[in-house]
Amino acid sequence: MKVFYHRISQTGTVLYGDSDHILNFPCLQPTIIQPGEIKKVPTGITLKIEKGNILTIYTPSELWQIAAEVFPAVLILDHSAPETPLEIPVRNSGRNQLNLLAGQTVACGIGSKITSIQIQEFEPVSKKTSVVTNRPQKKNPDVKFEIR
Repeated sequence: MKVFYHRISQTGTVLYGDSDHILNFPCLQPTIIQPGEIKKVPTGITLKIEKGNILTIYTPSELWQIAAEVFPAVLILDHSAPETPLEIPVRNSGRNQLNLLAGQTVACGIGSKITSIQIQEFEPVSKKTSVVTNRPQKKNPDVKFEIR
């Protein structure tokens, strides 16, 4: 699968590329996120995904270590996603202010090919079993109980 992207660098030039591997989405500019806050972090990357493929975006381990996460936990993009600069929603789950630096990875993405599946409906077949009835036990004259 190929994901086509272009990145606007700090100098304003556009870099083009494609990827068959995990993409890292860096923070474009320094961003501060308060505890419990969810903020869209600009990446400066625009994506175009081929039809029949999806891109799954998830939280990298570096972000988990500082008590932050991509929110919701997983984002899925397909060919119908608009070609606008990608902003990753990040939630600060910690108790302290979160300072993201320019160039720091805020999300990772991996591409997958969609395969078509056919769903078949069926009725479950149940087996008839005989009903077991409980019968009272017979008294055994040899067994005696004593309560003290």
